[in-house]
Amino acid sequence: MQSRVFTLPNIISVFRLVLLIVALFLFGSDNTVDASFVIAVFLFTFACMSDYLDGYLARKLNQVTALGKILDPSIDRVVFIFGTYKLLQLGLMPESVAVFILTRELVIVFLAIVYMSKVQVELEVSRLGKWGAFGIFVYLPGLTQAHVLDFSPYSVFINLFGVFGVMLSAVSFFMYIIKYVIKFKLRTRG
Repeated sequence: MQSRVFTLPNIISVFRLVLLIVALFLFGSDNTVDASFVIAVFLFTFACMSDYLDGYLARKLNQVTALGKILDPSIDRVVFIFGTYKLLQLGLMPESVAVFILTRELVIVFLAIVYMSKVQVELEVSRLGKWGAFGIFVYLPGLTQAHVLDFSPYSVFINLFGVFGVMLSAVSFFMYIIKYVIKFKLRTRG
C-alpha cells in the first residue's frame, strides 16, 4: 500500500464529490425537467457509477493508498446520503426506500467511527455489500433518468435495481452489525 496522496484513483474520488455537489445544486428545488436538471442527471450518474472506476484503477495501477481506503467509502456514504435526500426532496424516491437507505448509511458511518476509534481496525466491505451498493448506485441516478425520459418500461427496470440493491443492502447491513458488534465485544474484553 502506498502513502502517496495524489493518485489517479484518489483524484477520481474527490472529483466524484465535486460532481455530486454541482449536481445537487443543479437539481434545484423541484423536479422540473429543464437543461440544468438534465445536466444534473448526467453529473449525478457519473458520480454514482464512477465509484467502481476509482477502486478498479487503484488495484490495476497498484495505487491503493491509506487515504484512498478511507476516501472512497466516505465519498460513497456522502453520495448515498445526500443523493437519497435530494431525490426524496424532489419527490422521485419512495419515502420508505429513502428512510432505509439513509438509516443504513448513517448507522454504518456511526459504527465505522466508533469501531475504528475504539478497536483501530478498518471495516471490511463484504461482496454482498458491494453488490447492494452497485444496485443502489444504479437505482439512484436511474430514478432521475426515468424522470427525464418519462418512459414506463425504464422505470420498471430501474425499480427492479432498487429492489435488488435495497434487499442486498439490508442483508449485508444486518450481517455487518452482527459481525462487528461481536468483533467489538471480543476486542474490548481482552
